[in-house]
Amino acid sequence: MRRFFKRLYIMLIILVVFCSNTRAGETSDRSPFANPFLYYAFPAYGYLTPGAAIARLNHTGESKFEFSIDAISDNAKADFFSIDKKTGVLSIDKLPKFAGYKKYELKLSAKNRKSNETHDAIVFLNSHKNPQLNTWFNPFPAQGIGKVYTQSTRYSQYKTLENIVFENDGHYLKALYNWPHNEAPFSMIMTATDYSHYDFELEYKWGERKFAPRQNKKRDAGIIFHARGDLEVWPVSLECQIQEGDTGDHYSIRGPSVVGLLKDGKETVANSKTQEGLRGGARLIRYAMSEVKGWNKVRLEIRGDSAKYFVNGVLVNQFKQAVDFYGQALTSGKIGLQAEGAEITYRNIRMRLVK
Repeated sequence: MRRFFKRLYIMLIILVVFCSNTRAGETSDRSPFANPFLYYAFPAYGYLTPGAAIARLNHTGESKFEFSIDAISDNAKADFFSIDKKTGVLSIDKLPKFAGYKKYELKLSAKNRKSNETHDAIVFLNSHKNPQLNTWFNPFPAQGIGKVYTQSTRYSQYKTLENIVFENDGHYLKALYNWPHNEAPFSMIMTATDYSHYDFELEYKWGERKFAPRQNKKRDAGIIFHARGDLEVWPVSLECQIQEGDTGDHYSIRGPSVVGLLKDGKETVANSKTQEGLRGGARLIRYAMSEVKGWNKVRLEIRGDSAKYFVNGVLVNQFKQAVDFYGQALTSGKIGLQAEGAEITYRNIRMRLVK
């Protein structure tokens, strides 16, 4: 009897393994799409790039589906995009020459080879003109609000006035110069795409007015980058501080951690994973105060999980090994400019993608 149950146990194990292997090599008859409405962040720093696959759809093994693609929006011509019929990899083949913001809408279909049942998904693709490596461009162009970049404020009572926090004519980006109250919300503008390896430059100059709750404090602003998650003020991100007397300080905000490289060659950690860091930020103090009266130039050299900050041509801060709250490498994200209760003007804003 004991031998009988032992043999039965072995046969059951073999059966389970055989069935598991069979299932692993097949795809479910259900839809291979993870979601019927798919929003894709593009590779290559968020821009449409010819020759790059956008996404592999949610299926495994030898597919039971045959995939196809149809253009819905007028500008999404079929020869811009293609899809591998067997694997469902959606790719960009070529793009028209255009300037400015573009939005594409595509319909993907997956037909079950056995049942002929068809599953559809709608894909929304956003893009603007594809920049070349080492070519300078402005990530915050005039008329780009809601398209190339977004805007948000902290205080809900000022949401109806949100559109007058920033003025942008393509040359000067001003914050709070037309603000009608004595109290002003903390605000930011944020790129709609993610970036990883790039140089970013701007010049800034303080205005006269300061607003509650910072009317008696230093004028404050900043450059946010590698921003992720909820993009309300302030998001999970890294920041190059712009503040009277403190420009060039680094802050890790709401979870990230970096290894700071001190001027004497030693290392230190700015970890915002602590409770105090989650409320504010973990700071790396700049090497020296290089800010002057009037216009100041800030340059960031971002290389994935490392960065260098320059103020008026002087290296004032640097770090490596940026990680998120969970210890995963923090190598990309959105870029934002802050307004924190003081009039400020930004000009000559530009960036270039690097390898």
